[in-house]
Amino acid sequence: MKIAINALGPSKVKAGIGNYLANLITELSIIDKENRYIIFASSQNMHFYGNKNRNFKIIDIGFWAKNKLLRILWEQLILPFNIIDFKADILFSPGFVCPLYKTSKNVTVIHDMTFFSHPYVHTFFKRIYFPFMIKQAVKKSEKIIAVSNNTRKEIIKYTHIAKEKIAVTLLAANKFSVAEIADEKKFLKEKYGIDSDYLLFVGMIEPRKNIRLIIDSFNKIEDDNLKLVIVGQKGWMTEELFERIGADDLERRVIFTGFVPDEELSVFYKNARVFLYPSLYEGFGIPVLEAMSEGCPVITSNISSLPEVAGDAAILINPENSDELSDAINKISNNSKYREELIEKGFDNVKKFSWEKTAEQTLSIFEEVGREHKK
Repeated sequence: MKIAINALGPSKVKAGIGNYLANLITELSIIDKENRYIIFASSQNMHFYGNKNRNFKIIDIGFWAKNKLLRILWEQLILPFNIIDFKADILFSPGFVCPLYKTSKNVTVIHDMTFFSHPYVHTFFKRIYFPFMIKQAVKKSEKIIAVSNNTRKEIIKYTHIAKEKIAVTLLAANKFSVAEIADEKKFLKEKYGIDSDYLLFVGMIEPRKNIRLIIDSFNKIEDDNLKLVIVGQKGWMTEELFERIGADDLERRVIFTGFVPDEELSVFYKNARVFLYPSLYEGFGIPVLEAMSEGCPVITSNISSLPEVAGDAAILINPENSDELSDAINKISNNSKYREELIEKGFDNVKKFSWEKTAEQTLSIFEEVGREHKK
């Protein structure tokens, strides 16, 4: 069976869907030596998928990856005919959207439904494009993959898809390739200016991540030596956030690192006092598991998929209530025994998730759809 993968979505920085796809393809290359995979990628991200088995072929689409408009045109006008040329049985689309012109069986991944439930956190173009394209993907796919049970419920709610058409494949923590750093405290101070205890957030800086609430809660913590470290790329609709930090005179205590490579990210988790993730909505929430895997206690939201991912190993708070978040921070900071209990529960919780299991379930879906293709 030939499986084509549209890997064009992830950028040169491995985050979000890029993390998902890189981990999935790595595990598929370990467990599947029989099916043939054609990965359509760009020169910017194809290194995520390199050094795989002979049954994995990577194709650089070149010119069409230069910007988002060209990528959409390739996805809709060129990809369907590439599928015919390569005689692919299945097209795997890991980023919400598949071609409107169908030339193979489709398996499409929908990571979250924020374009329907929280449209205000997205740019105008995304508010128009993705709701339409997601509904089309649901119609044109033999199978939809949701990355959590909560996302599955949301897909059913907003698209009225038949329940049996959706499969759930839970995700897992990233496997960090840890850099050899002899003195982690010294490294954080010299490279990133972190010279004291800190609270940590990791993720794209955009409205859905609710960094506004983190700033409000941090402002209530009476510890001038405590810092807030925000790791992640600057996304969209961030002007108000940076204005707020300036207005509250917090520049000295809030550190924006920008993108941090995986081999350094584990150092941030291991040395943080608490990891904060009060997102307004998550399809899954990989950073929650990353923090737990590195022994960092977690505070996260009590909505969307986050209770499903965190289990009883985190403090769950109302993401609209800054007092709840600041109280939770103080509870962990002032009670070392409770902090250690959360860390141990986190280690246990992480064991419930694995990329190997995700790959096995995904391969099973390919094989199910492939059998139907031959009928």
